[in-house]
Amino acid sequence: MATKSEPPLRSLTFFLLREGINSADKALRDPHSLKYLEIRSDEQKLGDLYIQNSRSHPPSWGAFFEGYINLAELGQVSTATAVLLITNQSRMFAITFGHGRHLIDPGAYEERFGLRVVLNSIDEQSLRSIDKKTFDAISTHTRVQSTIEAGVPDFGLDIEQDLLRAVTGRPKREIHGTRLSGMDSLHAAVRVELGDLNELLDNYIWLFNDDSYRSSFPWVDHIAEVSNHITVASLDELLVQGLKTEGLMRCWLAVPEIGTCQ
Repeated sequence: MATKSEPPLRSLTFFLLREGINSADKALRDPHSLKYLEIRSDEQKLGDLYIQNSRSHPPSWGAFFEGYINLAELGQVSTATAVLLITNQSRMFAITFGHGRHLIDPGAYEERFGLRVVLNSIDEQSLRSIDKKTFDAISTHTRVQSTIEAGVPDFGLDIEQDLLRAVTGRPKREIHGTRLSGMDSLHAAVRVELGDLNELLDNYIWLFNDDSYRSSFPWVDHIAEVSNHITVASLDELLVQGLKTEGLMRCWLAVPEIGTCQ
């Protein structure tokens, strides 16, 4: 009797959409401009695929030769972009392909979903890279990679001054992937077929809701960057009100660079 072959290793990008985001109209910037395909397996619906029509164009580097050759000789390039929407446990996921993340409404997905999943999946000594932002007179964004698996201190992260932006590591359970990387989105190298995605998404929802990562990485939640435009607008309004009433006891501001008084 033949055994089922192991699924190929795939590189997939997942976004967990916010609670209440349960349709393409709420999840995507302009779903009506996209081609729609319903994804089914036998009688079961698996998800909704939205595809942006690709447009062929000369390669971007072709402009260097303009006026010297016929640019048509360089051929045409195109990029296919798509988003697969899947509902799991009453939560909607967006799985992106190509530049599909740009099709998602910026306020539609959970912040730090990928980071929480990764931190709950990996051993604290199995990190391969971290992205950090250092708050100083001049803010810097840095990616530090290791040739071997290592712990946070080996990457030179200053938990008092650095903001952890993303983490890459090897999960303790291969069912979660052979390598995970994430901040808001989750990038997973994982063996999975389309029809088996719901089981994988079950695991990712459980890992996102789990807070056991705080025992190994207790400093992660001390400070976090806010990217959701709705939350940013709300915080900006609170700051404005604080400035008006001089209620600034819980506010801390820093200049973006060293300046001189005139």
